[in-house]
Amino acid sequence: MPEVSTRAQQTASEKGLGDLRHFRWKDQPGKMKDPGRKIYHWEHVLPVSQIMLLLLEGTSEDYNLDRMISLLRSVDIAWILKEENAELTRLDFSTRRPIIPWLAYKEANITMVDR
Repeated sequence: MPEVSTRAQQTASEKGLGDLRHFRWKDQPGKMKDPGRKIYHWEHVLPVSQIMLLLLEGTSEDYNLDRMISLLRSVDIAWILKEENAELTRLDFSTRRPIIPWLAYKEANITMVDR
């Protein structure tokens, strides 16, 4: 289930959408009433480039399907607003984040619902 920023949830509530955690990326244009994907951003909390590096690190002996599945299952996804994503980018967090990626959100003043 995706995480949700407080501001994204507030915007969704104002639009009568309910809990954003129940929506997926494919729902954005229709069910979420965001056809141009201009309001909400489906965010990998740890950027895909860093996920790839984690998947590829180590030696060939380290690679196994269970390790990769475990890593991919641990990846957090979040709904945030486009302007919140722009702030992450402005702070140079678009392709790399701290070892605890939620610290980038804190630095960008993005608060999350129930976090």
